[in-house]
Amino acid sequence: MHRYWWYSEEYTDILRYLFVRKVFFMKFYKAVSIFLTAAVLLTGCAKSDSVEPESVKTQPREFVAHIKGEEDLTGSESGYEVAEETVTEIASEYYSFEPHVYSGKLSEIRDENYWSSLYNLIDAIRSGEDTFECCDEETYHLLLDGITMNHLYPIACMFITEYSGDDKPAYENGIGRIEYAISKEEFEDRRIKFEEDIEEILRQTVRTDYSDFEKCMALYEYMCYNFTYEYDEDPMRDNEGSTYHTIKERTGICCELGSAYAYLLLQCGVDALEIQSNDDIYHAWTYVTINGEGYHCDPTWGLTEKDDPIRLWYFMETEQARTNEGFDMTTLDVPLYLDVDLHFPENISFPADDDKFLLAWSSTYDSIDIENNTLFCTDFFTDEKYEIKYDI
Repeated sequence: MHRYWWYSEEYTDILRYLFVRKVFFMKFYKAVSIFLTAAVLLTGCAKSDSVEPESVKTQPREFVAHIKGEEDLTGSESGYEVAEETVTEIASEYYSFEPHVYSGKLSEIRDENYWSSLYNLIDAIRSGEDTFECCDEETYHLLLDGITMNHLYPIACMFITEYSGDDKPAYENGIGRIEYAISKEEFEDRRIKFEEDIEEILRQTVRTDYSDFEKCMALYEYMCYNFTYEYDEDPMRDNEGSTYHTIKERTGICCELGSAYAYLLLQCGVDALEIQSNDDIYHAWTYVTINGEGYHCDPTWGLTEKDDPIRLWYFMETEQARTNEGFDMTTLDVPLYLDVDLHFPENISFPADDDKFLLAWSSTYDSIDIENNTLFCTDFFTDEKYEIKYDI
């Protein structure tokens, strides 16, 4: 099928979707009407060669990094075989769950008070408290609007809300009050399971001595093989929230897969945010910043059948590459950039000009050698095998 199959959507469907999408991020799963737009979302970002609806989720596939010159201790079927040389797994420290994730890119518009208030809120939630210290009332509303929690502490997105009682103000004298939509006991059980799940994903994929690029590759591979596109989305979803649901169930639509990938990267110290194209082609993916350079990574279009190689042509892309795919890169939105009045700041910029991975965009992934900073690929059209050196 033609690569730009989404252009075949009828004009009325596009208009309807763009309207619904605005409501989606204004309320962000806080109203039932948002969930009823799922059918339109499903046609907006799935690729024609993605996993079929009836596909069964496979067992998790671990990312295995190799170095050359030693005995193979992994027993893995993955990995690029080098003549007369064997490989071994790199051993290092694992990551644990990090409640206080941080984005340097987001800090371009959010100051230190925002981050300290956010961390106070998260600490209060994890301790089962009903109040937290917050710098001002505007930040209080921003932190609890659903969007912030969805991207920076997903378990709280639908279960923690602003205080709505009549007996005392929601915010007063530097103290914000919160409500639990479910019992504290049930929330605590969900929270522990969620945080343990994140740790297990990180244990299977990344080590603390990986570079940021290697973390991006490892988690991209994990998502491509272990997550699916949610064609048959339940409109209600038990009111769990977007990113939390997607990580918990290993399935979602484009904006959810993009935010899930970003959150996993933030967990291991890589600056990443969900980003959206806001033109006639609605789609969402992840914007990653490494050593000051921006890259576009699309886990939705990378979703891969169990026995197929991972396609790299939607990984570490430039702005020009996304433009060539039909996106208007002047209309980008980032949900976390919304203010309390649901306005985006002017002149936001998400540059992505580094084309060092240009060769990979027509290739499939074979393996990675983290000792020698080498990515092994196979050209999709010619089956030629080659190496890409990286220094990030």
